Amino acid sequence: MDSDSSAGEQEPDYRMSLALERTYLAYLRTGLALLAAGVAVAGALPDAGAEELRRGLGVALVLVGGTVLAAARPRWVAVDRAMRQGEPLPLSQVTRWLGWMLVAAAVAAGVTAAKFPRRIIYLTVGGTGSVPCLAVSDGTNWRQVAIGVNAI
Repeated sequence: MDSDSSAGEQEPDYRMSLALERTYLAYLRTGLALLAAGVAVAGALPDAGAEELRRGLGVALVLVGGTVLAAARPRWVAVDRAMRQGEPLPLSQVTRWLGWMLVAAAVAAGVTAAKFPRRIIYLTVGGTGSVPCLAVSDGTNWRQVAIGVNAI
C-alpha cells in the first residue's frame, strides 16, 4: 500500500479489477446497442407500419440506452470503492430496470408483429456490399435499408 492511499483501503486482486473493467465495457456496449436499436426501430424503416408504436419503442430504447451509459461509470466507481475497502459489492438497480424495459420492448415488438402479420423484418449481413441491412416485406415486395457506419 502506498502512502497516498486512504486509510483502510487495499489494492484489490488484479483479476477482480480486470473483471470490473470488462463489466464496465459491457455496460458501454449494451448502452450503445440500445441506442442504435432505438434509432433503427424509430427511423430506419419508415414503411414498416405502426409508426406511433415504433417511435414510442424507439424513444424507450434510446432512453434506456442513455440510462445504461449514464449509470456505467458510477457503478464502476462504487464497485471499485467497495473492493478496495473490503466491503460487500453494491446491488445494481440498472440491471433490474434494464430487464423490465427489454421485456416491455419485446411485448411492443410482439404487438407490432400481431398488428401487421404480413410484414417481415429481419437483419441481414451481406446486403449491398456486405453492409448490415434491415429488410422489410409487405408480403410481396422487399425493401432493404443499410445500417451501421457504412450506411449511405
